[in-house]
Amino acid sequence: MQSDFITKKDLIPSKLGLTGEYLAEDLYNEAVKGISNISFVDEEAKLLCVYILYRTCSDHNSARCYSFPSYKTYTLTETDVKIITSDIAEIASALYVLTHIPEYSGKKVKFYPPNEMLIDFEIDGKKFSSKTGSGAKNSLSSLCDFLKINGIHYSIKKNAMDVLDDLVSNRPNYENIINAAETIDSNVIQWLDMKIGVMYWWEDPEKLSELLVGIHTYDELMNEFGEYFRLCDFTPNITVVERLLNNPRKGKDRPWGILHFPLTSFVVKWLNNSDNARRILSECANNLNVTQVYLDVVKDRFRYTVKEFKDAEFTFGTASSTARPTKNRIGFKMIKGRK
Repeated sequence: MQSDFITKKDLIPSKLGLTGEYLAEDLYNEAVKGISNISFVDEEAKLLCVYILYRTCSDHNSARCYSFPSYKTYTLTETDVKIITSDIAEIASALYVLTHIPEYSGKKVKFYPPNEMLIDFEIDGKKFSSKTGSGAKNSLSSLCDFLKINGIHYSIKKNAMDVLDDLVSNRPNYENIINAAETIDSNVIQWLDMKIGVMYWWEDPEKLSELLVGIHTYDELMNEFGEYFRLCDFTPNITVVERLLNNPRKGKDRPWGILHFPLTSFVVKWLNNSDNARRILSECANNLNVTQVYLDVVKDRFRYTVKEFKDAEFTFGTASSTARPTKNRIGFKMIKGRK
């Protein structure tokens, strides 16, 4: 998902110079000033950001859903609007909390650095995480302490606990995925090791790409790597595979994901199918004193949802995909409509 009007992370608090502590009115004014001063963001994108902030903090009733201006009359697409909303979500969510949740009225907000694990901002000692849509996955590393503390308690769920231990170790991410997959089913890693030497290729996109040289069709791919996909319980998408092999989209597609993603998918699928792994995840995440604020785009409206980690259930996930593989970080996210 890309936009011609804005690049992701152009309008996060640090880019707007929001490094202090702010009351709601001060936050709004400083954010608008920061948005206006950015030269590399399109004017229509700036106007939409300011509109979101204005509607959020000007309506002090209990509303959680607001109409967009009719952006169909603009040149902004629906994709543009989603990216813009995602970018401004941290500031907008903080404004929503300050102006709509009575216990935080008159309090100040402080934003966390962009690389801070899990937490986006803090108000009166309470920590908040902000997300749009399904949201980025939170790192499992944020649960390390609770996993260690509860290790004995989870001894009866040893297989699930062993896999989670593999994923939160201090080794490089690619090794964590390999070790987790081997704990689940050693046959997958044994096949890869015999076929190509798993540690040789797994962390190197160029080496992965070399393994695809000379393969141009779905059938050719399956002839060479069908057993790998079978062991990973993964069925490649024919259309995506043949596009990646023959005509990858410049700047978007990464053909090596054809071989890289199935193993990540295998581990995520196993975790989500394991009652014990899901139970451990939710019990640990429930211990985090964090409030999740969602800012969602629904057709021509944007909407806020607020939910405590302690009251939620969670699922495993990854930002990786066949066309856009990532560095193997498996994370977790809140299930909005449960519990």
